[in-house]
Amino acid sequence: MTGESNCKCLTDGPQRDWSTEDLGETKSYGEVCLRTCSICGSRWLSYFYEHEAFTASDRSYIGYLGSLSAPNPDDAIALMRMLEPRFIWDKKKVRWVKNSGAVIDGL
Repeated sequence: MTGESNCKCLTDGPQRDWSTEDLGETKSYGEVCLRTCSICGSRWLSYFYEHEAFTASDRSYIGYLGSLSAPNPDDAIALMRMLEPRFIWDKKKVRWVKNSGAVIDGL
């Protein structure tokens, strides 16, 4: 990370103020992005997918990428499983929640 010590990215998940670079889609239609925090400069791999036939099936994951290279979209799932810290978006709490287990729901 490059910047301010008051940024809560690594403890609370990325803050809302970030830039996004689209990396593409996986073969299973998951969306992969590289996000950069505008507060501290930390880099995050973002993965979003949903099963359109099922209501509320969407999942959004984000993992701290640090200095690692951004992957091609089809390698994003395997890399996401190794990243720490890693968060999943909690729709009920409307915030990122730490997801540090080996299993990523639905992936």
